Amino acid sequence: KLSRYVVLLPWQTNPLPIIAAADLVAIPSRWEGMPNVLLEAIALQRPFVVTDVEGVREVLGDDDNRPLPSPGDAPALADALLAELGALNTSSAQSRLLKQRLLAESSHPKMVAKYAQLYRDLISQWEKR
Repeated sequence: KLSRYVVLLPWQTNPLPIIAAADLVAIPSRWEGMPNVLLEAIALQRPFVVTDVEGVREVLGDDDNRPLPSPGDAPALADALLAELGALNTSSAQSRLLKQRLLAESSHPKMVAKYAQLYRDLISQWEKR
């Protein structure tokens, strides 16, 4: 029975304790703006499987070449989940490295610099009109 292995919960006001307790976080989204659950799983260094929706590749970065199932592709999602379950030790190490990279790239000074550059680029484009 699947219910021995999988727990489906209703909406949670504070999902962090649940994510922290998970052996594997499945994020089978059909669409996202910013995949916050993915960011939370990474912050908590939990292994995850996520579909290839908006924002995911930006979070994972160019060096992450894991295959991402397409949204709605249940067989590919199942394969990815089984593969990830078979590699939990490796996944934990990857999650730690990914967290370190995201923290380094998203520090307060770096985010301020990125926004400043974005504003400079937008102003430059506006002035060219």
